[in-house]
Amino acid sequence: MRLHSLSYFLLFLSSLFLPAQADDSFHLYAPSREGNDVLVIKAQQQAGDTVTLSIAERISVSAPVVSITQHPSRPILYTAAATGDGKTTNGAAIFLGEDGLHNKVIPQAFPQGY
Repeated sequence: MRLHSLSYFLLFLSSLFLPAQADDSFHLYAPSREGNDVLVIKAQQQAGDTVTLSIAERISVSAPVVSITQHPSRPILYTAAATGDGKTTNGAAIFLGEDGLHNKVIPQAFPQGY
């Protein structure tokens, strides 16, 4: 459970630096609780301190996602699963467009214990 809390906190921090839209909205990227999806959640600031959330996109990847991180200088997300074949961990590279939505997904195999 602690790992999920840390993942969501890191996800929130990373969303501050990922491409945002020109208006008062931004995207959050979160692992789906069901299936092998990354949820792209649009957060739209309303009057005052109110923010509305809606799912902008579901990105299908090759394995259940437990962690998401971003490339330090490019609009790429990297996802990883908790399981693999003992030598590698399943994951994906998600390339984002200027609008913060995905352009393509490339499955990855990361060394176990990355």
